[in-house]
Amino acid sequence: LIGFIAAIYLPMGSLPDYVQKGLKAFPVLYGTAAVREVYTEAALADAFTGAPAEVIKGYKAFMGISIEWGSYEVNLLTCLLLLLGSGILFTIIASGLLSRKKTSDR
Repeated sequence: LIGFIAAIYLPMGSLPDYVQKGLKAFPVLYGTAAVREVYTEAALADAFTGAPAEVIKGYKAFMGISIEWGSYEVNLLTCLLLLLGSGILFTIIASGLLSRKKTSDR
């Protein structure tokens, strides 16, 4: 399931718009996009030498290398901040649930 949620098995561009919008709610998608961006940077520079910027942007959006919210393209720093923020949020939620469970078990 995580492979589909992170758009690992299928490129983002091959999914319907409503599915793409739903996947953007999951932090793991941004982690996948960040890893793709780092690992494909040199290969894309070589492959798209001399290509127009729109072609590169369209390819990156279709393959899930870059994530777009409307007209805003989420950059690497934003992806990392989203991952960090969601990690902190889920740690706080988990610790709250675990502390409540320990109290009720006494």
